[in-house]
Amino acid sequence: MIISNFEVATFNREGSVEAEISRNFPLALIPVAVFKPNEWLSLEAGSGVELESNENLLLIKLGAEAAYPINEKSEIILEISYDYKPGYYNSWGLFLGVARKI
Repeated sequence: MIISNFEVATFNREGSVEAEISRNFPLALIPVAVFKPNEWLSLEAGSGVELESNENLLLIKLGAEAAYPINEKSEIILEISYDYKPGYYNSWGLFLGVARKI
């Protein structure tokens, strides 16, 4: 989870700001459906809301996650995701992690 303040601006060809959005500690709530076509690949899709004190945004998320087993209880995970916020800004994410099975 990443929580921070940030601003996103769109500039025209002359360098003037066309649109600007400011986000103060947004929190995304997204139920995600996961499809596993095989043991190591997961495809993810979901829709939810990004909550923020000034304005809440619709959020659509797509992603793919690959898991490589290290041993019987651990695996390395690589994920790529795309967040689409209609009419505002979009973002890509690339994640690397280690998971431990319980």
